[in-house]
Amino acid sequence: DEIKNATFEIETGKITGIAGSSKSFKSTLIDLMSGMISTNEIYYDFDFKDIGVMYQDINDQFFFDNINDEFIFTLKRHHVKDFNKKMMNALKVVDFDDDYLYRSPFELSLSEQKRLSLALILSYNPKIILFDEPGFGLDNKEKERFIKLIRMMKIRYGKTIVIASRS
Repeated sequence: DEIKNATFEIETGKITGIAGSSKSFKSTLIDLMSGMISTNEIYYDFDFKDIGVMYQDINDQFFFDNINDEFIFTLKRHHVKDFNKKMMNALKVVDFDDDYLYRSPFELSLSEQKRLSLALILSYNPKIILFDEPGFGLDNKEKERFIKLIRMMKIRYGKTIVIASRS
């Protein structure tokens, strides 16, 4: 199976959905858009440093035993200065206090891990945020909370958001 002759545009400052059944290449498309899979056959009108990605398998996004180190790694990798301010602002957006900095991301609930992933992304302020199945594994209340966060990012911060989800 392969993707052939696909063409689409993502509108700046909007939320765009990619819907499909399981195994319909939604994750592959997210990987292509994020630069995780490279090809010479795609034209990109953005810089990959302007992209943040939340993958479906959230545990693959964490590397350290405490959240503070996750932020430091992320912010250094994206050449962001003023670590403390960026960390505190990002934590506040996802309703975490600074006590979370000393916790392990692997001890958080799935919902908290997804919010942490979003906080890490927001800390370096990408223009585009890609979500691969953001509601996967969440109960209805947590899905609703996460949808509100995504809408707030579009409204308050003008983010361009792409969400891949099962139809």
